[in-house]
Amino acid sequence: MVGLVLLLAVGTGLALRSSWGRGNHADRNIVAAYDGGVITRETLLERWRTAPADQQATMRTPEGIDLTVRSMAVHAVLERWARERRLDAREMFIRAMREATQEIGIHDVEQRLHESEIRVEEGEIQQYFEANREKFKDRTLTEVRGEIRDLLHARKEDAAVQGFLKRLRNGATITVDAELLRVPEPSREEMAAYFLANRDRFVEPDRVRIEEIQIDATGDAADAQARAERARARLQAGEDLEGVAPAVGGWAFREDGFVARGSRGPAFDANVLSLSEGGLSPVFREGNSAVVVRLLERRRERRKALEEVEGEIRSILRAERERRGYAENKTRTLVVVNGQRYTLGAFLAEAESIAPQHRHHFEGPDGKRKLLDRLIERLLVLQSASGGMADLRNKEDIEETRRHLLAEMLHQEEMAAEKDPTEEELKQYFQRNQSRYQPRPRLKISLIEVGRGETEEADRRARAKVEAAMKRVRPARLLFWRRGEDFATVAREVSEERETAQKGGEVDGWFTHPGGALMDLESHVAYTHISSLRAGEVSDVIPMGERYYIVKVRERQELPPLPFDRVKDEVRADVVRERHREVLARMERELVKRMNLVVHEDRVSEVLAEMSRTR
Repeated sequence: MVGLVLLLAVGTGLALRSSWGRGNHADRNIVAAYDGGVITRETLLERWRTAPADQQATMRTPEGIDLTVRSMAVHAVLERWARERRLDAREMFIRAMREATQEIGIHDVEQRLHESEIRVEEGEIQQYFEANREKFKDRTLTEVRGEIRDLLHARKEDAAVQGFLKRLRNGATITVDAELLRVPEPSREEMAAYFLANRDRFVEPDRVRIEEIQIDATGDAADAQARAERARARLQAGEDLEGVAPAVGGWAFREDGFVARGSRGPAFDANVLSLSEGGLSPVFREGNSAVVVRLLERRRERRKALEEVEGEIRSILRAERERRGYAENKTRTLVVVNGQRYTLGAFLAEAESIAPQHRHHFEGPDGKRKLLDRLIERLLVLQSASGGMADLRNKEDIEETRRHLLAEMLHQEEMAAEKDPTEEELKQYFQRNQSRYQPRPRLKISLIEVGRGETEEADRRARAKVEAAMKRVRPARLLFWRRGEDFATVAREVSEERETAQKGGEVDGWFTHPGGALMDLESHVAYTHISSLRAGEVSDVIPMGERYYIVKVRERQELPPLPFDRVKDEVRADVVRERHREVLARMERELVKRMNLVVHEDRVSEVLAEMSRTR
């Protein structure tokens, strides 16, 4: 949970801002006070003096001072809260191991560096563009400037993060016995012997390639069954799967790979594996869906050769050796970080609890060494305020990161008390929010494209050109008696994208709103407008990227809701996300109770005045 401390501070903002103006501290150097501490004028001014330029500008406002005060108070209260929870060495180790499974070693460090003075200059962008012209082909610098800036910024961020971690390591005392993680590799002879002794384990079961229609049955199961029977009858009569599925409110799926016996359960095996190629199954229930399946291709059971399973056998034998070797050495010291000793047994016990989706990243000696390196980074951050690294430069950065991690730990501790959502809870959430999982409509479209000018005058001419085309294909509403010209004819004359212009603007395939939270506002507005059009309608002029577009929808197809079984993982993620928000709200309320924050409004004005004088 990146930036949890800041989220907590902002989240409690309304409650805290109401505390402005209260209190009667005689010392006018005290700008704010909270339960267990105070924030002085000099503290705020020092933070302002050392902040980057953009943050200095933000702090020169009452809102900026408010946010800074809240952040400092929240940090202090969280620190005390963490001490009350007794994050001792053992618990610190467990927490650090949990954090170490994340893809980025210390995510909050990267987040903070993102907000710092890492900048990409225009000269760097131009230099990269010139050195990589072949990569960008016929795209201009204007078209790729943002892409290059993001790439160079990401590289600089990564370098800064690695430099931060290097400084952290250089200031620490670390001893690692990496040999404890190594085991000898099995020989070719050992693998062959294992294969001969366990041939029945290496059999490839019956497999089939299929296409199917699924109809969600979480609501009216009888209605779903009836619609599936109608779908089966139409497929039996020779109709196409893609046409039948939406007509009965179902969803068509065609598997690219093969489905093995046992992988989808007994109902699938009983109804599908007995079919001949081209055969159609009866309607059957699978999970929360009514299903009808056509078998496209079958591959019979066969025994695998040694060459096909060498990797699998090597992993089995290596795992057996690891278990034996690790059991013998579990009490030996694997790593010492600033005098804190951790055994191989403690490390492996926590490694066993890693979530299945992360576990494969840390298998074998190399994977475990990667996990150990990440663990050491986490431990260094969590230990850094204990005094053992008092001489380390950039200690303020490390302390800030430590506080963010403590906030995450407290949140995880609260979340640990939450039970996993049950199947029934997931179904109920799905039923209440079915529109959220409704696929977006798909469209067949035609385009008129005109490039936006790189100068103000060129852009004015481009805009005039595309608006003239718009008046031809879609006259003003006041001229309701006038019909627009043929879109394809105008596209051939006006559109600057030659390939589609030659086809009257027609774009092959289906267009669907791509969605995505990271889409820029201009693209989001454009895609939303296009998706709202009915068949035969023409869009407004749409500015997007380096072009202006006019879009005509030739065909629109509404898609049925996805069945519950197909979106269950997404539903689970949404339910967990809501529970995270509920837990965060509880933590916010607890913080408000603990803080008793008082801010002296007149003294904030004095701080702002002093900032103005020294600007």
